[in-house]
Amino acid sequence: MTDRHERIRYLDELKGLAAFLVVLGHLVTAKQEYKGIYNFIYSFHMPLFMFVCGVTAALSFGNKGKWNYLGKRFLNIMVPYLSWCFLIPVISALLQGGGIDWREEFESVFVTNTAYWFLPTLYGLIVSYMLYVGIKEFVRKKAGKEGLSVQLPAWCATAALFLILYLLTRYQLFRDMIGYMIPFSLAVLYAENSWVKGLFHKKHIILLCALCYVALLPQFDFDHASVGTSLRRMFLGMYMTVMLLYLFADCKLPGVLRKTLAFWGKYTLLIYILHAVMMRWSSPLEHMLTGRVMTFVWYCLLSGIICSLCCIVGMGLSHVPVVRILCLGKGNRR
Repeated sequence: MTDRHERIRYLDELKGLAAFLVVLGHLVTAKQEYKGIYNFIYSFHMPLFMFVCGVTAALSFGNKGKWNYLGKRFLNIMVPYLSWCFLIPVISALLQGGGIDWREEFESVFVTNTAYWFLPTLYGLIVSYMLYVGIKEFVRKKAGKEGLSVQLPAWCATAALFLILYLLTRYQLFRDMIGYMIPFSLAVLYAENSWVKGLFHKKHIILLCALCYVALLPQFDFDHASVGTSLRRMFLGMYMTVMLLYLFADCKLPGVLRKTLAFWGKYTLLIYILHAVMMRWSSPLEHMLTGRVMTFVWYCLLSGIICSLCCIVGMGLSHVPVVRILCLGKGNRR
């Protein structure tokens, strides 16, 4: 197994891979000739991202105070989220002309959770993690137990609470949180229990996950929205996450690849937020090559270019303290 430094490094690499796949997935969306690749990407890229964020949350929390931790994570996630939700419409209006429908923008942020939905969902999952920690500590004091016998009931109670909140309010954010609580909670268990982490890195478990993934993928169609599709995606996402954890933590990969993914992983927030804008600007470049294979190769290169440009923007913004806090989050200083 790896030490703390290596563990954090490969988590950054996996975050970078997930961000790259988001861009590539959006490039091939609605292109029927890449339907198989589209389903492949969407079968795991967001569950992978939420898993990595869950591990990071558990490792970074340690024994810090809950409110202090939530405050710092609010600065890291929600302040940039709210800033960009304001800035992107303003920038788009200035570049393209026309007005801004602020009522629609308000609804997308606070009602439908469609504006960069993954950021409030991630923060909501961090809130759920703090609730889980509180329930776990309470049960441990009352019952005097440790390990999964406390952790699993605590996560079940946390999930039940947010399910009740969703049923009472029908608020989309709670629905998104419930959907990604599976990879996030498994990530916390992975970080908290050395034997669970060891289980994720056993070769026979990797093989079993690969077989299950191959068997289940042909039945997955991301465009077919249903509860069954969502559950299938979570299982596929966890199977692929286990395989990728083994690949990045226990196997030797080209150094250039690892450094590139780690670079992207440090600025995933900006990649997720800005890539759609950059895709619009780069749309004339989409058909640089002809042929199905060569076009896909170009899409991969273009995705990498967009990721790198977003990171360069992030590096530039990080030099101005106020801008760094508002647009990157205080914890993203590099």
